[in-house]
Amino acid sequence: MPKTRFNSSDVRAMVRDLRGLALGLRVLNVYDVDSKTYLIKLANPGQEGGNKLVLLLESGIRFHSTRFDRDKADMPSGFSMKLRKHVRAKRLEDISQLGRDRVVDFRFGSGENCNHIILEMYAGGNIVLTDKNYEILALLRTHKFEEGVVTAVKELYPIEHATTLVQAAGERAEAAPGTLSAASCPEEAMVWLERYVAEASAQEAEAGEGAKKKDKKKFTLKVALQSGGASDLAQYGADVITHVLLAAGLEPGRKLVSGAGGGLERDECASLVRSFSEALRVYDSLDAPGQNGLILCNGTVTMDDGSKRPKYDDVVPVALLQHAAVAEQLSFGSFDEAVDEFFAKAEEQRLASSADSAEQSIKNRVEKIRADQEQRLVALEAAQGEKRGRASGAALCESL
Repeated sequence: MPKTRFNSSDVRAMVRDLRGLALGLRVLNVYDVDSKTYLIKLANPGQEGGNKLVLLLESGIRFHSTRFDRDKADMPSGFSMKLRKHVRAKRLEDISQLGRDRVVDFRFGSGENCNHIILEMYAGGNIVLTDKNYEILALLRTHKFEEGVVTAVKELYPIEHATTLVQAAGERAEAAPGTLSAASCPEEAMVWLERYVAEASAQEAEAGEGAKKKDKKKFTLKVALQSGGASDLAQYGADVITHVLLAAGLEPGRKLVSGAGGGLERDECASLVRSFSEALRVYDSLDAPGQNGLILCNGTVTMDDGSKRPKYDDVVPVALLQHAAVAEQLSFGSFDEAVDEFFAKAEEQRLASSADSAEQSIKNRVEKIRADQEQRLVALEAAQGEKRGRASGAALCESL
């Protein structure tokens, strides 16, 4: 299934690219494409023909610069008007990722006139406008992180709750007790996996048979390592976790079972723990500027004009081990360029695929009707033959 939203490593790479492109540019205007998508037009007014850039923010999904034109709302929304009031004519001074989570802080202006636009790309997503002290001025949706911690107008934005880990690049946070990390020994990893299966099984049993199918736990190695708070790898996202497992020689979809190690042997757990350092290496490598972006393709799609194009399946800032098997990879000058191309063409391809599916559905329906009519015709002919036979028999009896 094609990528639909950013993961943690995507956020890291995009912050890197946009810092090189957009910092120092001044906001000319803000537009809304729809209720979740906003365009911030930036430029350097002091230079004739200088830098111009359009920054796209989509709540819960993505952020990047874009060269594609998009239809804008005829009348700006109330939220757009708030953004215009507070950030128009201000310079974009900083872009930063909060910890390693899918939260980005855009800082406009400096000193007393500073404002922040915070983009959340997890759960339901959000775009939050704050003042210099992070007091919320406007936002797309109000929600609670936990009891007593509310994201709402006039409240302080809860940075410590919005992100899982705040630390500088290259620093290794000390894992909480009971957390599976690079510092764990193989025996601790075995105990951790056994406990994970036991606790997940107990939660599933407590939910009972009435629990929705989609809520049922899949006891796989990858899912276990994605469990936030209990695994040090969870903060890096699914792509990096898959890479780490393959580096350890383990299948991400391997099913865990009750008992010691969840079914993994001691040497497998040792290999897993050794590979944890690979996550930090990959993540920190994303900070180096000047890297290409990749679009991974899967087959082809037929466009409206009958031409065939590669079917975009994923866009990534770095080739990981799981991407080695992808036959066609398109390289772009930056991750920002690749993302802009991917999401613009993915929408086009979705429409073309929908048209193909609709056409095939109509063909299948016509074929079904034709087959049904043929069956009815055969049945009618059979019934007609039977009646003729009876009529002939009756006529013969009458003549006798």
